[in-house]
Order: sequence, then structure tokens, then C-alpha cells
Amino acid sequence: MDIDPSKYTIQIRQVDIDGERVFEARIKELPDVVDYGDSAQEAYSLATDTIIGTAEAFSRLGRIFPLPAEESNEYSGRVTLRIPKTMHRQLAMSADFDGVSLNTYIVQALSYFIGKSNATVIRPFISAVSAAFPTPQLQNDGFVDCMITSLMPTPTPMISVNRMVQ
Repeated sequence: MDIDPSKYTIQIRQVDIDGERVFEARIKELPDVVDYGDSAQEAYSLATDTIIGTAEAFSRLGRIFPLPAEESNEYSGRVTLRIPKTMHRQLAMSADFDGVSLNTYIVQALSYFIGKSNATVIRPFISAVSAAFPTPQLQNDGFVDCMITSLMPTPTPMISVNRMVQ
């Protein structure tokens, strides 16, 4: 059996397992398979070895091994969403505050969550909140007694803070 593991969809991401940062490799075509390595290269290598080993096992058992997923060119870049009016309002207000279009703001938010953002995430933001509002109440758990209403990566990262009314 001639299998080229480089044609399979392997996703590598860094995860925390029992307090240790490791790299996790998942194979789209084998959803029950997960490999872990100390580096991205090691996790990728383990995943390719798993593809070859699993293909050989399937062959010995007379089972059909999944083919690599084909790339689809069916994506237009347009998505229609239904969201609550309150969320639409919050997103529109945050986009306006950041000086970008609603579309740009949502793309930035989605990019941030899938890990493809080129924006800088503000960490730790407690000091920025303290600088913006000199009298927030810092609680014992490290949280500030205020509500952060916008912490989206933007061309100019910024934090919008509203004091919580008790």
C-alpha cells in the first residue's frame, strides 16, 4: 500500500496537559487519532508515522483506509449569520469605537480565535485597566471590579472599560 502522509490534513497546536505545554497533532481523516510531542516537528512526525502504521493495519485487516481530504475551492469568502440583535448592536458599537467596519471587526475577532491574527493580545490587561481608571477595585482573585466590554485585537489594540454599577 502506497500512502503519502504529507497529503493528509494534520493540524498542530500547542496545548497544556497536566501543567505541561506540549504539541498536539490531529489528523482530519482519522478523527480518533491524537499524537503529542515536545515540539511541533515531533508531533507532526508522530502523526505521519501514525498515518503509515494505521494504513498498514487497515490493509492487514482488509479494511478501507480513508483517502486524503480533497481541497475545496467552493468557498466564496461570504457567510450569512443570524445573531441576536443585542450581539449585533455590541459588535457594531465595538467596531465603530475601534474605527473599523463591522465586517473588519468580525474578521479580526474570528482570526483571533482561530489563531491567525497578526494583532497583539494585551496581557496582562489589569495594568492597562488600572492606568485607564486609576481607582478600580482589585479583588483578591486578581480580577478588577469593572467590566471589559471590548478586548478585540484591532489595528491599534485597545481596551474599552465600563465601570460596573453595584
